[in-house]
Amino acid sequence: MRYCLPILMILALFLQGCQQDQTDSAVESHPLGKVIESLPASFAGTLPCADCPGIEHQLNLMDDRWYLLRREYMERDEVDYQLGRWSISTNQQLQLHSEQDLLRFRAIDAATLTLQDPDGRDIDSLLSYQLTRKQQFEQLDAELELRGNYRFMAGAGLFTECITGQRWPVKLEDDHTPLQRAYMEMRAHPAQQLLVTLNATLTQTADANNTNPQLALKLNEVHGIWPGETCGQQGKTAVLENTYWKLTRLDNTPIIPEQSNQEAHIILDRAERRMSGSDGCNRLMGAYVLNDQQLRFRQVASTMMACPSGMETAQAIHLALEQVRGWRITGQHLQLYDNTGRMIARFEAIEDQIANG
Repeated sequence: MRYCLPILMILALFLQGCQQDQTDSAVESHPLGKVIESLPASFAGTLPCADCPGIEHQLNLMDDRWYLLRREYMERDEVDYQLGRWSISTNQQLQLHSEQDLLRFRAIDAATLTLQDPDGRDIDSLLSYQLTRKQQFEQLDAELELRGNYRFMAGAGLFTECITGQRWPVKLEDDHTPLQRAYMEMRAHPAQQLLVTLNATLTQTADANNTNPQLALKLNEVHGIWPGETCGQQGKTAVLENTYWKLTRLDNTPIIPEQSNQEAHIILDRAERRMSGSDGCNRLMGAYVLNDQQLRFRQVASTMMACPSGMETAQAIHLALEQVRGWRITGQHLQLYDNTGRMIARFEAIEDQIANG
């Protein structure tokens, strides 16, 4: 009898090893495994459109888990691009994550992807929702609205995109680009990274011998530089209530805390339906009413201490809170809107403050 336990343990380990081998084999033999083992790859096809003859798609899947999607609406002269990260779900779906939405695809075979509905099911239709792999990878020149960290150092600009984490050099058309000038004015020290929003064309470049092609950004327009804001933690989405929200923008004005003042922020207490925080000078307090995407603040008040600076910003915060009618969270950023849908304030979730609270 004393040999039974070791024999049973050996048998259990043997069965566990067999099961693991079967699992690994299933993953490797899955059509999606065949798709991603030879990236980058381009997939193309014309998908149905509700108010046009069709939408021509090209999906570029990159081997370091990011993608670029081009959609052209036939007979509407409209093209858009979507940038994001891809992942594989536990049920072997290809998921495309962007700031706008989540797209799901099922791999029919190594050369065919089919779009699924928002719940991850095949679309019940006689129309085709399939994208087919091209024989050769085709790089796209894409005009994109981008958000990321920028720095200018040693005569070169480098942009790190927030969603994908990709780093691309910024092509300098001359020595005094708008982005470079604005960055030099707002940085606190050399090599500091600042969050910027801009419109740029992602394009392929090559060295003098036309070899080793790389991606780079050609700047089209600078929308803003936001010294008090970061990309946030990749892949995390904050919740509205019981979160410490640091104010980063009022309208299109960046908010930088005064060294002598508190950090402007709000916290919405779910249990009490009370708002607390700071306007950067005095403590804030009040109530709020939440109904789906509608949000209103009521009875907003503050303490009455005088501050050496920042009083104008504090007054602007009070005015903004009175105008709030709607909200939206993207990742770890909260945007508040007035009754016309105009963004009037933007906040960022601060994880350590959430934990301490």
